[in-house]
Amino acid sequence: MSACQITLDRTRCAGIGLCEAISPDVFEIGDDGQLQLLVDVVEPARRQELEEAALNCPTQSITISTLG
Repeated sequence: MSACQITLDRTRCAGIGLCEAISPDVFEIGDDGQLQLLVDVVEPARRQELEEAALNCPTQSITISTLG
């Protein structure tokens, strides 16, 4: 399996933080209220967790794709 690429559409993100609650080592709401990606490539074993974060995003700002 190939690594997972995380893409964030900052124009849609409302900084609600459901993704951070699911994957706090990947997503973080900064002091400015803006979502930050702490990493943008994650091992394939975490794909289900990342998909859950993306599906729970109320603004659908997160996209998970496979590298390679």
